[in-house]
Parts: sequence; C-alpha cells; structure tokens
Amino acid sequence: MLQQLQERCAAKQREVGVSRERLRDLRSETASLELQLEEASVVRGGPPLCDCGDEMVHREVCNMADPNWGRHFWKCPRRPVCCERREWDDSVPATDISCARIGG
Repeated sequence: MLQQLQERCAAKQREVGVSRERLRDLRSETASLELQLEEASVVRGGPPLCDCGDEMVHREVCNMADPNWGRHFWKCPRRPVCCERREWDDSVPATDISCARIGG
C-alpha cells in the first residue's frame, strides 16, 4: 500500500512538472502576443497624443549635420510654443544616405 501511494505521488509530481512547463510556455507566448498587440494598436491607433492633447505630427530629421539625420520622429504640432514633446519613431527605418536628394 505504501508503494502504491509513493507511485501515485511520483505520478502526480510528474503531472505537476508537465503543467508547470506548459504554464511557462503559455506565459511566454502570452507576453509575445501582448507585445504584438501593443505594436499593432500603435500602428492602427493613429498618431500619438502630445501632452497638450493634440495629435502629434510625423517628421524626419533633415539636417545632414545632425547625427540623427534620416531618423523619423513625432512632435507636437504647435512646437515650440506648446508642450515641445518629441518622440523617436524607430518603427520606420532611417533614410539611407544613398537615397538623399541633394540640392533639389
């Protein structure tokens, strides 16, 4: 009888181990799906809102002397007289220097 209880206990421990592994996998999958959902909602949700409540406008750094040249960003539409908020948009790749138009 003791041996039967030990066998049942060992079987339950194996089941718990399998369940823990499955739970860990599901948590990882959930985190990945939540990240994808967040990224999709940013794309579909329109422009972000600045601190003054207006929709931000999308721009690209055009000053070739700026180390951020070609990077895209969101900015307050009333800048500099409003909240002056600015966010980098790394979802858009920076413009390649070979694609730049010079002088016109």
